[in-house]
Amino acid sequence: MGSYLRYEDLERIYSVDRRSIQRWVRYRGFPRPLELSRGSVRFRSHEVDAWECAQAAKRGPEARLSESEAYQQLNELLSEATEAGDFALEMAEVNEDFAGDPDAYYPGPITLVDLFSSYLDCLRDPRYAAATRAETMRRPQLAAFLRSFAPLASETT
Repeated sequence: MGSYLRYEDLERIYSVDRRSIQRWVRYRGFPRPLELSRGSVRFRSHEVDAWECAQAAKRGPEARLSESEAYQQLNELLSEATEAGDFALEMAEVNEDFAGDPDAYYPGPITLVDLFSSYLDCLRDPRYAAATRAETMRRPQLAAFLRSFAPLASETT
């Protein structure tokens, strides 16, 4: 059985509202939801992934990801490589455990720089390095973005 996404998941992933997703279904070829029961619909995650790939292909290989797209894809990559449910969410929860320690606690949301730093850590960690590389290879636009990401790019060489 594959995994499924709710409207709420898609709203968070794409930073849009439900009406936007419904318009995408109508006009942009976004996958249609399955009605599991009255008032309960889900989207097949593999169909959403395929739609994302199709959108990326339309932009062409030279198109650069936006920081928002890079954040989403990097979070997905780290979630897959580390087998975390939602890497950024788990990272935020761990951060909250250090709320009383001013030397270890960083207030605010998890940023692209935070995820990039964790990505570099995963590349160095033998437990996650192979999976991280494999997930990166599956996302060529993200790989290109990460190679040129300025805040920590010098650490990748």
